[in-house]
Amino acid sequence: MKLIKPILFLLLMISSGMAISQSRHIYVKTYKDGDTTGWYKWHKEHLAKMHLPDIMNSEDSVSFRIAHEGMILSISTNKDNLYKGSVSFYFDKIIKQNEYGAHKKKFVYKTYRLPADTAKLIGEFFIGQEIHKIPPADSINWRNGNDGTTYMIEYSTDNEYTFKDYWCPGCGYEQSAYDTALTALKKYITPIANKYERKFIETLKPGTYSDGSIMDLLVPNRKMNRQYKKSMKKQKKASFAK
Repeated sequence: MKLIKPILFLLLMISSGMAISQSRHIYVKTYKDGDTTGWYKWHKEHLAKMHLPDIMNSEDSVSFRIAHEGMILSISTNKDNLYKGSVSFYFDKIIKQNEYGAHKKKFVYKTYRLPADTAKLIGEFFIGQEIHKIPPADSINWRNGNDGTTYMIEYSTDNEYTFKDYWCPGCGYEQSAYDTALTALKKYITPIANKYERKFIETLKPGTYSDGSIMDLLVPNRKMNRQYKKSMKKQKKASFAK
């Protein structure tokens, strides 16, 4: 995937009526197939759906987000080094599907506030690993693919704003210090995110849910639970009979 040129979204934001300091560097790269721009728009659309603030104009000293399909983790700190954070999860609940595969969807989401000490630990880890300094994917010949999870990194300070995406860090396709740092971040935040994701899933009503990845989530109803328990009992009896 070849780089056309970096596009500064400064003009775009000014044309949208957003007040931005002239000395602030706003930086989002665009590729031939539109990947980064596509992810950028997709990310912003989901932030709006969940009523999450746009960190491009944040008054905090440092703000960043780590996102992938189904999850957005937000961390910020002010000039007094006080941290705050949240983690948000979302799904499209599939309401009705026709013979052609098209379906109606209902967007469901929930945001959980992180304890200040957890937000601080994540923030210090992020800065310590220098995640914000990792160059854009194309400039370091980062691979791209269809399967696997893309991680989006959004970073904002008083004088810069950047948005970058990296396909499948830690999947074994890359052998670099950048992949090592992103993999370490992925491993660090995953247990924290999983804790809140389980809480979110427990609130969902029976049905089929999609976060945009290749796998759907099925929340069973009572009838399905009964059938599952009967099936497990039969399997146990069969194993004992052998």
